[in-house]
Amino acid sequence: MTQTSKTDNSSPRKRTRLPSEVRRQYILDAALDEFSMSGFEGATVERIARKAGITKAGLYAHFTSKEALFEALLDTIMLPVVTDDAWVLSSEGTLESAVDSFLDMLYGDSKTTRRLTIMRLLLVESGRNPQRVQQWYQQSYRPYIQKRQRALESYLRQHTSHTTLTSGQIALAFSPAVLAMFWQMIIGGESAASEIAAIKASHREVMLRLLSTD
Repeated sequence: MTQTSKTDNSSPRKRTRLPSEVRRQYILDAALDEFSMSGFEGATVERIARKAGITKAGLYAHFTSKEALFEALLDTIMLPVVTDDAWVLSSEGTLESAVDSFLDMLYGDSKTTRRLTIMRLLLVESGRNPQRVQQWYQQSYRPYIQKRQRALESYLRQHTSHTTLTSGQIALAFSPAVLAMFWQMIIGGESAASEIAAIKASHREVMLRLLSTD
């Protein structure tokens, strides 16, 4: 009689202990996949945990609820961490370099799959549950944009004569990048790439004209 060897399926698989931040990213990746496939209401914590390779209790050790996980996912992708001096003109820099750095910040990740996926999810969820999206906008996205606007205002006060621009006018500095994102979402591929390049070039020209003191 031949003895059958044990396979991996004959005993529970030993779980790998990962750093908390790595495990958290696994959960966020699984959540993005689940939310994009099923929407917020259709998504389940059980499936997200299974896709992340952990138990439901393990997921709750990182996120207290499905709502908290959804908001964390939006924050991670839509609110990139940048320092206030990441693009602001330094005393040794030029207006062109400051504008180029600012545009790189806005357009740099416009083609990433994660960003496009979360934008599509936001559009869908804004129709299904506008209150949830509005709450995230008021609590997270609006303060983030206001911080970016304050950084731009600080640059204007220090390096140009354009001290009378209103916050609404400054907000226009972000608008073309949003248009570029929608082109990428709707068209994609090389066609979108050429459109986005043209938008970015026009955006640069407009900003240089508006901010120039010549």
